[in-house]
Amino acid sequence: MKSLLFILTIAASLSSSAESFRLEGQPYQPPTNIDIVCQATNVLPHGLWIYKVMPEAFAAAAISNAMNICHFQKSDLAQPPDKNQIVFKNKNKLNQSHVLFITPTLGGMDYNSQWDYKIPVEGVPSSDEAETLARDILFQLGIDRSSLADKVQKGYDDTSTRYDRQHNQVSPTQVIRRGVAFARRIDGIPLSDSRCFLIHFGIHSRIEDFSLFWRNIQRYESRQVLTTEQIIEMIKSGKAVLPEQFGDLTDLNTTKRLAVTKITPRYYNGVGKEALDFIYPYADLEMTADTGSTNTTTFFLSCPILSTNATNP
Repeated sequence: MKSLLFILTIAASLSSSAESFRLEGQPYQPPTNIDIVCQATNVLPHGLWIYKVMPEAFAAAAISNAMNICHFQKSDLAQPPDKNQIVFKNKNKLNQSHVLFITPTLGGMDYNSQWDYKIPVEGVPSSDEAETLARDILFQLGIDRSSLADKVQKGYDDTSTRYDRQHNQVSPTQVIRRGVAFARRIDGIPLSDSRCFLIHFGIHSRIEDFSLFWRNIQRYESRQVLTTEQIIEMIKSGKAVLPEQFGDLTDLNTTKRLAVTKITPRYYNGVGKEALDFIYPYADLEMTADTGSTNTTTFFLSCPILSTNATNP
């Protein structure tokens, strides 16, 4: 493992102070003199931490376990497309390719194998069995399972149904790969992305693929959380943004009244697997707009949640 340990020493430098916080979305400036009220009943924390992203996310033991889980040897180490990556490649006895990408600087692992459609489908685990297997895999990869969201996300299954030439169904639909996913929480607060680990199990509970995105972070600075009144002022001053969402929001330009119906603190985890120096909390706001008569529109805003005052949460 010496060569792996050498690769793991590659690290991006961190800036000495927290970068300017940004939110993904379109700028939102509500109409002048609009009435904005807060109807949210959930209690916000007094303070939250800003976290620094550390350059190395995986211990040597976690990488060794990943190699064992995916059936790789040190001799399978391949030339990576990026200097910050570790790549393993090999082929099984059926000449099917297997690839494991590890990006320690981002906390990313991605494993993919080619699906063999000729093998009879048997021994695919149930949803509960897949959850148990997935939690064990996370433990082997060095993930603190106490940081997982309480509820596992099920239903990421691949199915197959056979039809004859007349398009008549000749066999029942069956699950050929069972998928489960988990979300991460930081200090009990959910992240902006709802899925940090997704894994599929195939026949006889074989791992077909998985994707892990788990940054290594440490506490940097604690700040006071804005009051609901201050959050409303943030909205009025154009500091909130409209994240990507479904629905026609053209009526927001003429609305006379907005209500904040729910405030959910979240940690912004970037777009995709982008490099970040710091992870900041923000407010995910569920909003209701009075668009005239008895019509209302529900939409979401992302808004800063931290004041400039330091505190201990």
